[in-house]
Amino acid sequence: MVFIPLVMVLGYAAYILAAGLGAFSFNTLNVLQAGTLFLIFWLPSLAARLAAWWEGAGQALPELAALPFRKVLRMAAAVVVVFAVIHTLITLLGFSQPEWEMRTLANALSQELGKPLDASSAAAVPFCGLVLMPLLSMLLGATVFAAAALGNEWGWRGYLLPRLQFLGRRRAHFVSGLAWGLWLLPFVHAWHRSNNLEAEFLPFSLRFLAFALVFSTVLNEIFLRSHQVLLCAVCLGVFLAQLQSSWDYLFPVVNPPWTGAFGIVALAVWALLALFPQPLVGRIENEESGMRNQE
Repeated sequence: MVFIPLVMVLGYAAYILAAGLGAFSFNTLNVLQAGTLFLIFWLPSLAARLAAWWEGAGQALPELAALPFRKVLRMAAAVVVVFAVIHTLITLLGFSQPEWEMRTLANALSQELGKPLDASSAAAVPFCGLVLMPLLSMLLGATVFAAAALGNEWGWRGYLLPRLQFLGRRRAHFVSGLAWGLWLLPFVHAWHRSNNLEAEFLPFSLRFLAFALVFSTVLNEIFLRSHQVLLCAVCLGVFLAQLQSSWDYLFPVVNPPWTGAFGIVALAVWALLALFPQPLVGRIENEESGMRNQE
């Protein structure tokens, strides 16, 4: 299996090069850094084409099929609802309390502007955080973020997953999920380095690998049941957009490792969806008959 070592080499080399050039940071995301992240996310599709050429395979990547608007909207809304369920559970379990006034967001905006918000701007913050930011995250997630995620999904789901069928469904999920998580670890390290949290990287990375296994299984199931790599890209894109939305301002991460998008509560909810993905994909269509539920 040439794809996994090839994508690892390409990915880590790109991370090291981009970090050395100062083009890989999460503090001040400018056009150069956003473009770098976009290109890195497309490396799996490049690795898939190179692996197919090396192995003498035929068509490297599945063809894209246009998605009906209702499917895109359903997937985008479903991911947002999952985030809402996660944070509702976090609140009910007593790990965090919502800030309906969005004081944390208002303080962050004041720091970014270098001065306090005026009265009218401060009054508009809750509406922006509770309504505008979630809607905007859905729109950007299903378009801009999904365009970046497509390169990732073309490689990991469209190319690798079908070639792991001989392992059986569960082992294929494990191998692809673990490899995907290891490939994403430099993103996690870069975020910790940008926020001066490198001491927390190791314990968080172990939890992140578990999350990557679970969320990769969700994406795998979407692909196996729909055969639409673009639908996987929409799911991943909207998920990434939610990380930039107002959830952490509405529900501050005060009790790690339980809270947050990668906390234990979120891990449990996504694990449940990995076992029962119908709420995300709806009616099962064209499920891959070759992937059996075997050890």
